[in-house]
Amino acid sequence: MIHTSQQARKLFLSLVCIQLLLVVIYGTDAWVHGPNERLDEVIDLDAEGNLPTWFSSFQLALVAISFWALASRVRETGRPSRRFLKTCGGFFLLLSIDETAMFHERMTALVGSRYIDWLPAYFTAHIGSTVVCACIAAACIAGAYPHFRGLWILSRRATLTGLGGCAVYFTGGAVLETIGYKMLSAGVSLSLYRVEVAFEEFFEMLGASIILYAVLLFCCLVAEKQRSRRLSMARIEVDVCSAASSRTLFDGY
Repeated sequence: MIHTSQQARKLFLSLVCIQLLLVVIYGTDAWVHGPNERLDEVIDLDAEGNLPTWFSSFQLALVAISFWALASRVRETGRPSRRFLKTCGGFFLLLSIDETAMFHERMTALVGSRYIDWLPAYFTAHIGSTVVCACIAAACIAGAYPHFRGLWILSRRATLTGLGGCAVYFTGGAVLETIGYKMLSAGVSLSLYRVEVAFEEFFEMLGASIILYAVLLFCCLVAEKQRSRRLSMARIEVDVCSAASSRTLFDGY
């Protein structure tokens, strides 16, 4: 159990070391086998159902659990609310499940092409659907803004850390993944593609670690405030009891 920011930092650094180790092993395996041989599926960053995939799924599950732990420590009527934090935890749980169940890969296979191929053309051809999607996105942002503002008030450092982690995760999971897909379509060398895969997967794992670190910082901060509040209440009770005893003693005289 993480109780202090120092423990959260140690966990974050440990996770980053594991990620670097996975990338180094992948790069070594690619160098040994060369561009014309198949890599070991157990450590292939571009494969599914192996050690890197399970590690990524484990990290995202930890983020979900941390959000739920944070939700249990805040007030229902406060900002961020328990419902918002539980929703965030559920979102990362879905990401964790997707890492092992490969939902988006199966959807891509069902559609026949990746979203980067058909989504821009679809939005261009269907203006009405684009407007509806934009309105839904705007409504979600407006609804989430008070909760993000509450996180900002609670800790600017942890909020900026979490936003940075989301940016890194999006860069690896969406931007670099799209670049890798375009590289395969363009017929680049397999060695260059494997370098891109290494950066893509490392950014994705690193982003998840940064988000986990930010949520743990929030958990430690809220727990520290609760301990301080309990100590303050205990001191007030002691002062009240002392004052009552003194008054009783004075009345006796």
